[in-house]
Amino acid sequence: MNYAIAPRYVFEADTVAGTYHKFNLIAEAGIVRGRGKMLVVVAGNADSTVELNKIFVLCRNNDGLVIVDSSAAFTVGELGPRVDVKGNLILVTHDFEKGLNRLVYVYNNTLGRYMLQKLYYSNEVTGYGDEDHAVSMVQEYSVPRQALTLKTLFRSFTTGQIDKVKKREIAQKLPPGTALSLRKMADPYDFDVFLTEGTLYERMVIY
Repeated sequence: MNYAIAPRYVFEADTVAGTYHKFNLIAEAGIVRGRGKMLVVVAGNADSTVELNKIFVLCRNNDGLVIVDSSAAFTVGELGPRVDVKGNLILVTHDFEKGLNRLVYVYNNTLGRYMLQKLYYSNEVTGYGDEDHAVSMVQEYSVPRQALTLKTLFRSFTTGQIDKVKKREIAQKLPPGTALSLRKMADPYDFDVFLTEGTLYERMVIY
């Protein structure tokens, strides 16, 4: 595996909490037509002075492994981004206080690469308009459907119960030039096309 991704990147397993390599990953992806099982590897830059990670998607070729897809290089910080694999999905998540941003990629058999499927944002605002409640806000954008789902949950601190749920969906076109392939992936923390800012965010907390 390291031979396939060399010389600039190397996979190092490191389970010590708080270390740089905690954001590395090796996992099997779901079966893909014509390729069988693929291996998803998140590896760090071989130059230890440069804290860059990169996602590699590998498949078997004769007796070795070859790269069939890869992400752009990204900087790793204290809260991410981290990478998870669920079936044919690659989830790229960057946490922040009381919330997270996430990009979801799915393998496209026609294109032979991973493409952006969903953008997801979740956040909790405590004491918004009521000191005994918190508002949980979720924005989920479906790339195939070009639709943005807004969901808010109003939870009581006293009872722990959700007192109110609001959900609605609006059609929203992707801005021109939005990168959809894994090869041009950006850190979801910086992905503010729809998420975390602006009038949509304000609408979600109005009751």
